[in-house]
Amino acid sequence: MKRYLFLIVLSIVVSTSTALAQKATINKDTVTYGHSKFYPKKEIQILYGSTPSKTFAFLALGSGFGVITYLPASDSKGTVILKKVYSMRGKYYAIGELQNTSGLERKRVTIDIEGAIDNKEIKEDN
Repeated sequence: MKRYLFLIVLSIVVSTSTALAQKATINKDTVTYGHSKFYPKKEIQILYGSTPSKTFAFLALGSGFGVITYLPASDSKGTVILKKVYSMRGKYYAIGELQNTSGLERKRVTIDIEGAIDNKEIKEDN
């Protein structure tokens, strides 16, 4: 009997947490996810990568099309100025330029918005 009661309580907890899960939305040129809004010209603070080696799993170099090269750990604590936000296949992305780069070139970065916030790779708005 205790086992069945445990399974019922567990299923209620799982269904409630699924119902309360964050969902990103897009309206014109603004993506809203949780407490954060993403739009062109917004400045985003990069935190630390979420992989064991502290590289990034949800911030990639380039425009996000073609071969994916993830942002290295050396770019932690940088700043990205957003140029564009869009949705593709049910996911939400932002493209911007990394500002704190060594050298003269600016790095173009694609951000998986939901993954980056959920894994604390970028700072969320308060």
